[in-house]
Amino acid sequence: YFKKKIKLLCVSKIDFYKNQIVIIKALKILLTQGFNLELKLIGSFYSPALKELYKEILRCDVERNVIIKNEIDFKNIKKEYKNSNIHIAASLCESFGITILESGNNCVPLICSNIKIFKEITSKNVFVFNPNNEINLANAIKETINNHYLRQTKIKRYYNFINKNYSWRKVANETFNFVLNEN
Repeated sequence: YFKKKIKLLCVSKIDFYKNQIVIIKALKILLTQGFNLELKLIGSFYSPALKELYKEILRCDVERNVIIKNEIDFKNIKKEYKNSNIHIAASLCESFGITILESGNNCVPLICSNIKIFKEITSKNVFVFNPNNEINLANAIKETINNHYLRQTKIKRYYNFINKNYSWRKVANETFNFVLNEN
């Protein structure tokens, strides 16, 4: 599955609470261990956070392994998921996290921080890590790479979970019924 370069993806605004710096630190750990990795960060940015992220990329000497793309249109995001091997959501806090649903719906293995909202959305069907610990994230990435059976099981379970609990029809019906019952 991973004989070529492993493509990591993070689709998220670059901001301090989105915690991309921990991904950079984990990337450095794994590159030092001999993994062939590329990280693509896609999203808008908060300038002070982007500046700190660039500093960390240079400090860790991983600039050859990191691609940063500003926002891309919705039509092309599916292609980005399909071309990646692992999606990482490293947020320290979040309101919902639509990209983790997109990841699962595109059958991309997901590693996300163990914050409460992600646990609720994923129902333990993904790999998790402590967002304050780059070693923990590096280990989650290694487990995702090395454990084919677990990776495939989690992808299948999460895809089914999403389509059962977050289908357009289900969400639209629940919203419609909520609005009707409020009057």
